[in-house]
Amino acid sequence: MNTYCVLTIYFLIILSLLVAEFGVCLMITAWPQCLGLNLNETAMVKALQGSYGVPGHEQFTAAMDLAQTIFECCAINTSINYDTSLWKLQSLGKKELTVPLTCCKLENRFEFSAYLDPTPVNMTLCQALQTQDYEKSRHLDVGSSFNTTMDTP
Repeated sequence: MNTYCVLTIYFLIILSLLVAEFGVCLMITAWPQCLGLNLNETAMVKALQGSYGVPGHEQFTAAMDLAQTIFECCAINTSINYDTSLWKLQSLGKKELTVPLTCCKLENRFEFSAYLDPTPVNMTLCQALQTQDYEKSRHLDVGSSFNTTMDTP
């Protein structure tokens, strides 16, 4: 009798876990935005352009810098996102910067706090305006680095 109760409880626990797992899968399929799986790229670009480097939005700026350092990227989809940002238009950063330093390839990229005090490998080339000048010193958008990788035999 005791074994029967333990076996029944075990079966009910396993059954409830399966039902819960099915419910989570159903929720993700029906409502992906609840987990951030359906990100709106336009809204993200607007958030970057309106919040990066702006006083009072230091946490957003630090989060973007951390993401750019870890994922070795620049902005949301291309560094052009910074051209029309408040950070650039209102000269909230240094005037000679065309992109934040975390967009540059960093000497200290393996340091824990590199995003707080980035040290570019080549500051001048990273901040250049022409693609051929900055392509080896700045993190490029996903599309161009993907195409470069795909073109290699």
